Amino acid sequence: MSSFIWPRIWVKRLDRWASGTGPTRELVSFPRATTQMTFGRLGVNRKVTFDDGVQTASITGALGWLSSGKEGKRDVLRGLGSTDF
Repeated sequence: MSSFIWPRIWVKRLDRWASGTGPTRELVSFPRATTQMTFGRLGVNRKVTFDDGVQTASITGALGWLSSGKEGKRDVLRGLGSTDF
């Protein structure tokens, strides 16, 4: 596994209707060196809050056994440094 750390954290919008197009719009980005990440949970849902002192954004995702895409969500949490998944 690579130890490279991206210098920025991007939150992008996925276009569910245009299959295979990938992210279609960048919603916000944060400089990794100055961004505080907070991890929370409510049942099977996980919430990550990004705060760099200028802007704040939160993303959520369900990790329950019926949740679609839970493997990818776990990979994102792992990549951000969370151990709670």
